[in-house]
Amino acid sequence: MVAKDDNGVPVKVPELELSNPHEMRHFVTTIKRNKVKREAQARIQKEHDDFIPKEDFVLLDKQRCTITFDKDASYTQE
Repeated sequence: MVAKDDNGVPVKVPELELSNPHEMRHFVTTIKRNKVKREAQARIQKEHDDFIPKEDFVLLDKQRCTITFDKDASYTQE
């Protein structure tokens, strides 16, 4: 995202001024939350990319779903 002036020209955004401990705590908490979110998204993406169905069939045992493909076939991503 880029800040622009009234003429549509990019302008420098001023630094965030933290004027009390509450604002600082809120900002630091947001930074930490975003870091945890990025790490979780990367971990989930890796699990998705490394997915091997044979190891995960047990997770579906008590779910309301039906597997209609051959469980013993080798898995290739579509």
